[in-house]
Amino acid sequence: MCGLLCTSAGEEICVAPDYGTHCLSGNETWQARLMTDLFGTEDQQRAGTATYSPDVIPIPQYNTDIIYLDLQVYVKNVMELNDAEQTITLLMVMEDTWFDAFLKWDPEEYGGLTNFSTQNAEALWWPVLEIRTSAAPPHEGMGIEHHAFRIYNDGKVQLVEQRLVKSQCNLHVADFPFDKQSCVIELGDYDTNTYEMVLGNFALNPRSYGVVMSAWNVTNISHHNEYECYNYGGIANALTEEASRNLLDAKDGQIYCFSYVAIRIDLERYAEPYITMSIIPVAFVTLLTFISFQLPTGGGERTGLIITALLTVVAVMFITAEKLPDTRETTVLDTFNKVMVLLNLIVMIEAGIVSMLIEYKIEIDIEAMNLKFFYPELWGWRRLIGKCKSICFKSILGVSATGSLLDCLVYLHSGINHSMSRFSFRIFVFPS
Repeated sequence: MCGLLCTSAGEEICVAPDYGTHCLSGNETWQARLMTDLFGTEDQQRAGTATYSPDVIPIPQYNTDIIYLDLQVYVKNVMELNDAEQTITLLMVMEDTWFDAFLKWDPEEYGGLTNFSTQNAEALWWPVLEIRTSAAPPHEGMGIEHHAFRIYNDGKVQLVEQRLVKSQCNLHVADFPFDKQSCVIELGDYDTNTYEMVLGNFALNPRSYGVVMSAWNVTNISHHNEYECYNYGGIANALTEEASRNLLDAKDGQIYCFSYVAIRIDLERYAEPYITMSIIPVAFVTLLTFISFQLPTGGGERTGLIITALLTVVAVMFITAEKLPDTRETTVLDTFNKVMVLLNLIVMIEAGIVSMLIEYKIEIDIEAMNLKFFYPELWGWRRLIGKCKSICFKSILGVSATGSLLDCLVYLHSGINHSMSRFSFRIFVFPS
């Protein structure tokens, strides 16, 4: 059989053995010729007359052939874990592999070309994986930052893409700042039936387990494949592939099933910044308020120290408020701060009560001193009342056999007359 050898002028020369059945013209390359033969010209693609259509899933026979999508995911970085929005933002690199029955060629006919790379995503069919748990508007929760296709002569297609993923994540921050979170991201092509495509082998790149971010530590990443079916009445169940096929056969094709993969990311918050900036300062300042018990109670140093400590605790709480999660849950740090403020208030109230009692005692002592030295009659009157109260108390309880209520009244009457007469005489003789 005569093979064709192309000269530099584009002329075809018959040689043996076979070299190929095509010749290049001008600046044309084997890859350009191959892509034209596979996908058609640009005019044919725009007109929709090309033999290959990116809108048609590449399976020759429906219900017989099926596409198995192998997926490998590399979690490159955890960009953000938003406590207020209950979302997680990831930067992932995904490598999708599948076989396209309509993208096959003989390398000998194209200069020995066995594979080529392209970034023309509009020219060929490819699975559009979406985030079922997306927290962003459509086409934003799985934003494609970069993608590249590599196509092999046996129909294998590899797609490497870098995507910024924003997904919902139910966060429970009751243990803040010592909390641990688990976020589940459901990834799949929800527009393709399991009779057309299913997720085959799924693997997490080992480098995913070494992800480190500023505020969180990724402790584990795991995954599992799921199947879910819909009918005209709503969701049926999350079933296995075999059960989904049996259900589909039983319902005469009225069941729509799709497969997806659930990626679970376990994270642990770094608590050291909160311990250093909040817990240790507040605990130290609160300890100083208890040391104030060693200060003298008569002066104002103790009260001043306690008030300063309380204001310091409140100031630290305000400084760290911006770093706290925006949630209605009561966290461990909230409870700690409340206890510290309460202890400072208790010490401050105790110091205030002690100061009031000391001032009241001083006033009583001064009053007693004035009565004793300047008005001895009133001082005697005060002692008389005290003695009378003792006699009456004993008489009523029957403690004293000789004492009686009458004796108490007689003693009180005589004492009053004697004291008042002397007091009146002093005022009359020595008027103030």
